[in-house]
Amino acid sequence: MNTVQVGDRAYFYRVASEPTGFFACGRIVSEESNSQLRKTPHLHHLSSAYSNQYTNEEYVVAYEWLSVVDYDKTLSGRKLRAMPEFDDYKFLFRRSGQSLGESFTANHLQFLDELWIEHVMEMAKRGYGACTPLLTT
Repeated sequence: MNTVQVGDRAYFYRVASEPTGFFACGRIVSEESNSQLRKTPHLHHLSSAYSNQYTNEEYVVAYEWLSVVDYDKTLSGRKLRAMPEFDDYKFLFRRSGQSLGESFTANHLQFLDELWIEHVMEMAKRGYGACTPLLTT
């Protein structure tokens, strides 16, 4: 089982309705000490990011958003699928909490990061997004 670690980058993808696509980016942070799932004896191997609060029997992790766009102004998965840089990757998400997977390489992540920063900065200029300085440095 791949586990989420404190400091990991997290992208948030709208899946339930149109327009689907990325609407936020952030990072994984530590859950409050008294709410960490790893305090459960058989789950001590999990990072401090995992919360002891469950959603539909799935693990929940703590995160902070560093940038966000209006829910109707996503960075479209369709747009990304059409780019040659993502020829070998399919952006097909059906539920929340999915990993981008092992086929999502460091090159994919770098390109997605660049596209996301461009997208969120453009949306911020139009009044549809916000970005912390941490993300652009």
